[in-house]
Amino acid sequence: LDDEALIQLSTSYSFATRRLAERMNSKIERGKALNLPYDYSKATLLHLQPSTSPLAPSQEPVRDSTHNYRILPTLTIKHLGVIIDSRLRFTAHADQARSKATRTINSFYRLTTLNNGINFKTARHLVHSLLLPQLLWASPAWWCGSIPVLDRLSVPYHQAVHWATDLPAYTNINKLLLVARFPPLK
Repeated sequence: LDDEALIQLSTSYSFATRRLAERMNSKIERGKALNLPYDYSKATLLHLQPSTSPLAPSQEPVRDSTHNYRILPTLTIKHLGVIIDSRLRFTAHADQARSKATRTINSFYRLTTLNNGINFKTARHLVHSLLLPQLLWASPAWWCGSIPVLDRLSVPYHQAVHWATDLPAYTNINKLLLVARFPPLK
């Protein structure tokens, strides 16, 4: 079995992990009957909790001695390229997107240095086709409009817009986005 998701809502972590272990055992047995082995190294466990909860995430693993597995909980998981944290804040995902975008912008600067500059149309196309997909990958799944996420993503985006237009950094970003026909992140 691959890419299997088990979800359990409950009032306590111990009940949730017990139920997840029961359901996992039934999946393992069904997989054995179909000659589909389960790869425990790919399994991850994430306990979701409200962002207002003062409690720390549980470290109780899902385990079973008959099938000899033990899956420890983590604070974040990566699923289909999106980093999901236990409180669904998505700041870790925004940090990773910012890091990738910063590397891309550095490549843009090297490109213009080596080629003695490029025109605005080409620069705008590079930002639209390379940078925005990195910043906004799977955004319908994680974009919540929160200020911490927006702050993390706006810095490299504004750097890229300044690079594409070749205007100074003190230029008002709202006017710059309007003149250069770039979409705002908000």
